[in-house]
Amino acid sequence: MGQLKTGILNLHKVMMETAPKIQNIQETLDSHSDPVMDLSGECRQGYKLLYLYLDEKLKKIGSNPDALPNRRLKDIMDANIAQSIKGIQQWIHDIKAEIASLNAAQQNSYVSLVTTVDSADALANQLKAAAAKKMVKWSQDIKYKEKIKTYFPALDTLALKVKQQKAGVTAARSLRLTDDWVDGRFAISPDTTVALVKDRASMDLAAALQNY
Repeated sequence: MGQLKTGILNLHKVMMETAPKIQNIQETLDSHSDPVMDLSGECRQGYKLLYLYLDEKLKKIGSNPDALPNRRLKDIMDANIAQSIKGIQQWIHDIKAEIASLNAAQQNSYVSLVTTVDSADALANQLKAAAAKKMVKWSQDIKYKEKIKTYFPALDTLALKVKQQKAGVTAARSLRLTDDWVDGRFAISPDTTVALVKDRASMDLAAALQNY
């Protein structure tokens, strides 16, 4: 019974030390994720302004974006369009840089934390297995009968919380953005069509960031 008590106390100690580490990691990730969201908003705004410009430009020749959806920017290029492309590409570059920093911070932070929660989960399973083997013996001994009422529920509670921590860490670690994620939502070039500009100008930013 003494070993069970010691194990429970050790498990509780690990959990108490792990909680602030998880919080610190979240704060670190937030420091990178906020710029990603802000820059994504800038990209969307850049597309909106470009679309408004294209709408006015095409009106002057008696047309509109819906009438020329497959027209490429290079076919109607001027200084303003070129500048818009350059601005959006710079925001895309900045987003990718922030994502690289985010992923690096994420990887460095999670390596040791994953080891910690895995070890805690293994310890919880070991303690539960050991306790289960001696449950009948302890329940018949008046010396341990009352302690069981305290130790076993405490162990169950800690084991559940450890699994919750492990699941949270695993899920958070799997959320990784890539350059492909950025390009798939914001990429622009002289070959970009008028229809794609319109689509990205009206994109739901929350939807664009749904996997973030």
